[in-house]
Amino acid sequence: MQASKIEGISVVRISRIDQRIYSLLTNHGQIELSVHARFNSSICTFGFEEFVTILNKNKHLLPMSIVIDGEINDLISGSKELLLLSESADADLIVDSGTEVVDLRLYPMQTGSVVKDLDGIREFLLENGNEDSFFPYLVQLSRLGFSGTDDKNHSDVHAFFVERMAAFVAGLENGDLESTPSILGFGRGLTPSSDDFILGLYCVLIFMNSANILELTRYIERYKDQTTEVSSWMLHYVTYHDLVPEFVKDFFEKGCDANNLVRFLEHGSTSGIDLLCGIYYGLKTSG
Repeated sequence: MQASKIEGISVVRISRIDQRIYSLLTNHGQIELSVHARFNSSICTFGFEEFVTILNKNKHLLPMSIVIDGEINDLISGSKELLLLSESADADLIVDSGTEVVDLRLYPMQTGSVVKDLDGIREFLLENGNEDSFFPYLVQLSRLGFSGTDDKNHSDVHAFFVERMAAFVAGLENGDLESTPSILGFGRGLTPSSDDFILGLYCVLIFMNSANILELTRYIERYKDQTTEVSSWMLHYVTYHDLVPEFVKDFFEKGCDANNLVRFLEHGSTSGIDLLCGIYYGLKTSG
């Protein structure tokens, strides 16, 4: 069955694609993407019961995403139904010989240069963390080197979440999150700050091949329905497929230099900083 054309659609070339989507395309010949939601720089879709994101050019590749050679507004300017992703010239989204296929899986590695740069990550967070991000909660945790950096009066909601975080940290360090209350879904946006923190932490557990990864996987599975649909899918892709945002993969594989850190600031409103908070916590407590 051919995808129904969307009113006002232009054929758009795919410049970059997650390897997992490309494998689906290779196996099936084409992918029909049902449009679920549209935003200024992205479109959320479903295809083969997978959550697939279409991103503006120059955006960082995300798990199960494609980056178009153009702007989202070039793609859709009307009603939304189905998009056809294929190597065929009559598709809505075209993969060709120039499309870059990117493996977004994060692999366990030996402790590398990234761990040696904890002071640099700490200073970066101190400089760029703000009240809307996860950073105010991070500084409340002991053993992280932020003592004396938080002199603000916080709300009752902040105090409530700090208690939740303390229970989560204790449970994770003891290797038992069975009775720990949920911290998923706390914060603003499509991927709440607490979820991005969990995602960053999970990346460290993959990288370190940590024994705690199974316990955290169970925890996420238990509470994933308490957060947004987008965030739930991002957590699903990291827990079951080891898929991470491209700039996070580069951070672990290429090290913590200034350019790699700046890329965290380019991801969402606070999502990049929230991810880095989780990474810092994971590296600081696992070393």
